[in-house]
Amino acid sequence: MRVVDRSVLKLIRMWLESPVVEPESEGKPGKWNRPRKGTPQGGVISPLLSNLYLHWFDKLFHRADGPAQWAGAKLVRYADDFVVLALPGNSADELD
Repeated sequence: MRVVDRSVLKLIRMWLESPVVEPESEGKPGKWNRPRKGTPQGGVISPLLSNLYLHWFDKLFHRADGPAQWAGAKLVRYADDFVVLALPGNSADELD
């Protein structure tokens, strides 16, 4: 999956480059910070970017030679979080 829409790419770039204000205590003004990598904690762009990235994780997980097949594992995803569910047994030996 590749994003080719320039307006969407510009919006993503603006989100990633926007400053973050960290509040101070006792009524002092907040400190401005411009992160160099990643997304801010709780940022609205994080779920969108993770869905773009995890799309391929889903594909690999569910393909014919993926863990969904050889381990009988289930993948549960919500936004930028995921959990892999599998029963203990011989399939865990394949991870070694």
